[in-house]
Amino acid sequence: MNQKESNDKQPIERKEPLSTALIQKYYKEIFDPSDLLSIIGLSDFYRREFAFLLEDGSFIRNTSFKSSSALTQFMTDNPIRRSYVGAVYELPPSKTNTIQKINFPERDNYAWFGSNSNAF
Repeated sequence: MNQKESNDKQPIERKEPLSTALIQKYYKEIFDPSDLLSIIGLSDFYRREFAFLLEDGSFIRNTSFKSSSALTQFMTDNPIRRSYVGAVYELPPSKTNTIQKINFPERDNYAWFGSNSNAF
């Protein structure tokens, strides 16, 4: 394997973050949730917590989605900088059903997916 091939999979550190418009275009036109679903599964998708770091620095937790299309729509509509996949809970996490109030029956591996605006 030559030097170029070995570096093909490494993220490129950017001095400037990607624009929100470009990230939202990625989620609307390119992002394929089937890759994510092949890792985390679909059977308990609606009970899984997702979290997001927005462009303004705010962090959204206790979020769940009924479908992968609802997740994609959320990511298209909001200025997402980073996205996190959390544990599966007994009930779908929400603002009223925070993860502090509900149990998660089994520990699940946490995963990271989505945009890191400084590494592409």
